[in-house]
Amino acid sequence: MTKAIDFRYECKIIVINEKQIMKIVNIFVALFCLTACSLSNDLKDRLILKPQSILIDPDKVKDFIDLTPLLRDSVEIIPLETKDECLLSEIERIEFYKDRIFVLDRTRKGVYMFDQSGRFIGKIGCQ
Repeated sequence: MTKAIDFRYECKIIVINEKQIMKIVNIFVALFCLTACSLSNDLKDRLILKPQSILIDPDKVKDFIDLTPLLRDSVEIIPLETKDECLLSEIERIEFYKDRIFVLDRTRKGVYMFDQSGRFIGKIGCQ
């Protein structure tokens, strides 16, 4: 006695109109934006500062330049330690991470690490 195996396939044709396609695209864009905007805890602790150029006209320079309008109350000046091993040449980038200050100096080929009071901790990079 042989049993017959019944193979039946159902074919369904799905028709999607332009409005449905736009809804799907909008959902994917919204999900992408939501995931791109969320930050991990490590990134929230990090603050990246970019140097800002201030142009000064030498003809209008007086003996005293008042920079207080450029600085706000929230600015904290941290003098960095100036030993021979941590003298900087051209600062390209400064990053604050947790309680450390990292300074990138491409001319001296290294990243210099300071604590939050400006004391030199060490250098990362080529000797």
